Amino acid sequence: MRAMNISLIGGSGFVGRHLIRRLVDQGHQLKILSRHPQRHREILLSPNVKMVKADPSDLSTLSREFQGMDAIINLAGILNEPKHNGAGFHRVHVELPARITQAAKSARVFRLLHVSALNASSDAPSFYLRSKADGETRIKAAAEYGAEVTLFRPSVLFGFDDQFTNRFKKLMEMIPMVFPLPGARARLQPLYVEDLVTAIASSLSKNVTFGQDYNLCGPNRYFLHEIVSYIAAQSGLERTILPFSGRAERFQARMMEWVPGKPFTRDNLASLGVNSICKTPFPEEFGISPTPLEQVAPVWLGPHADRYDEYRSLARR
Repeated sequence: MRAMNISLIGGSGFVGRHLIRRLVDQGHQLKILSRHPQRHREILLSPNVKMVKADPSDLSTLSREFQGMDAIINLAGILNEPKHNGAGFHRVHVELPARITQAAKSARVFRLLHVSALNASSDAPSFYLRSKADGETRIKAAAEYGAEVTLFRPSVLFGFDDQFTNRFKKLMEMIPMVFPLPGARARLQPLYVEDLVTAIASSLSKNVTFGQDYNLCGPNRYFLHEIVSYIAAQSGLERTILPFSGRAERFQARMMEWVPGKPFTRDNLASLGVNSICKTPFPEEFGISPTPLEQVAPVWLGPHADRYDEYRSLARR
């Protein structure tokens, strides 16, 4: 694989931090666009990484920063929004991809990779999933000027610095004995972040991925309450998981919107109304078997969760 000049949008987030390490290891030159680069100075410790202060909402800025790039990877996404009307999701998941496509055309960048979400659909039950579907349409429009576009739709992601397993662990640490759980019967097929990174990194110059959409899941399916029980057990927390449904789960979701950080919202609950599972196996073209949750999660959930050397090992460095 030849070294490429790559611009990342959303590169300072969860997936971005893992992807940067992989792309640097492969010899690529990276430009990370961020409104607040001073908040992410640790990223600059990686060689061949340039972080640029840029406002992604400004089309001319994106067009300028995309000049000379071989590829653009859009990782930008949010799970919650300030209000509850879909406007925040629309701004990040729809308007931004539209600008990226326009700017890429202006800068003559012909390789675009975009991370969406499993079950993204125009008739999905949540603002989040509907906005993700709309964003896919905006990115795919780049094909009209000749760009090669690849879409990734992962299930819920896990990793040592995730907002999935770690969030449930923190919530259970705050709530003793009995842990009420909305969406307990939702079915999930969680994907290890490093496996998503493998798919993205290997797709950059792999022709077979051009123009493709990939639904990506881990090897195992669970009910949400099974995952939460597993997190509690691995974390040494004795908790009884109390499944909520109907009005009770909607009420709890509404109440949790007032908790700092919004650990769970009504829109999250609506997304759980669609099982986050794949109908097909992990794509063979990426050359890996997806990693089970149980293989890696004990490292960060267990009693010695500060073992940084093991984190680096899990990140395949």
